[in-house]
Amino acid sequence: MILRSLRRLWVLSVIAVFGAAVAAWPADAEGPSPVEAFYLKKMPAKYASQEAYISGIADSGANTVLADLPLLPDGTPDTLGLSNLVYLVHRAKLKIFIILPVRALPHVVEAHPAWEDRSFDLAERSVKPSDKIDLFNDEAVAYLRDYVKTVSAYAVDGFLLGPDVLYSPGDGMGKSALKTAESAKGFSPSPKKMFLEVKDAPGTLKVNKEYEELFGKWQEMKRDRIRSVVEELRTASRAAGGSPRFGMPLPVTGTTMTSADLLAHYALDVTMMRNAGMDYFWSVIAYRDIMKQQNMPYRQAIELVGRSAFAAMNAVKDVRQCLVVIQASSADGVSLSTAEIEEVVGIVRKSGTAGIALQVTPLALPSPVLAKKLFRLPGE
Repeated sequence: MILRSLRRLWVLSVIAVFGAAVAAWPADAEGPSPVEAFYLKKMPAKYASQEAYISGIADSGANTVLADLPLLPDGTPDTLGLSNLVYLVHRAKLKIFIILPVRALPHVVEAHPAWEDRSFDLAERSVKPSDKIDLFNDEAVAYLRDYVKTVSAYAVDGFLLGPDVLYSPGDGMGKSALKTAESAKGFSPSPKKMFLEVKDAPGTLKVNKEYEELFGKWQEMKRDRIRSVVEELRTASRAAGGSPRFGMPLPVTGTTMTSADLLAHYALDVTMMRNAGMDYFWSVIAYRDIMKQQNMPYRQAIELVGRSAFAAMNAVKDVRQCLVVIQASSADGVSLSTAEIEEVVGIVRKSGTAGIALQVTPLALPSPVLAKKLFRLPGE
């Protein structure tokens, strides 16, 4: 039974993909479905306000809501929060996508210490606990399968896997991962020898030439495990009878990243994941947050948006699968001006990407007129 009032607050993130994202959905007998939506950083506290808010999204011309998975303090899914969210979104005739944390489940790791991955800190040059799940641990992956089944049972329409599913160069030092490297792959990573210290830029990735081949094998091992686990999660998501869409995170840095760069820094192979049936590759360009953190001038930040969008499109190649998240509110939660929103959207569109995610605040949805203008598909 759907409750008329929520017993707890949860913080939600919703991604709206608008524009010509028609091929982000694989083609089927009826053709691809365009996605147009909002990214909401927080839902209103009161249920009546939530109803009005979701209704406002539908009235704006959007057709999709994507939200962070609501979690309980013990790290398990908040099924009450999830059921209310799905109910409101579906009642408004919108689709609901969930952003799913995969490895960054610290409460789960705390309850199961053997499942924790460890990571070599490039700056401090030491191995530390990561608070993330080791995907090479079979028991941990079995937990993740059940976790996805639980969420899928609430009739969600898709999942975007969180950035935590990826492996940094120093990740993969957990017991299960090292055991796989030694027994199945025939090598033993030695991070202090593999990674050279860069004293004038601590934390910079610089691989010892004598260990380049070993580093490549290590990243490929992590890449292959990510693909294998994601395939298991996709299969698990269909246990309730649906076929949720899936998306992989795609980090962008403002510069063009080659396939070799993505493999070295994130153990990510876009072509491999696309061939495995991935529907989306999504990137976040938090330019307003960067402006505040780095005291960056507005024009420089706008240039960063353009470079990052082009970098994402260059990595994905397929215009129909590239989704870009941009901010429509400041780092302090204040809605941006109509002129700025339109400028940023226009810059991202110049990259050729088909999907754009617009992040807004609960009290500052763009006007229906602006939203419908932004959601308009090219050629309309």
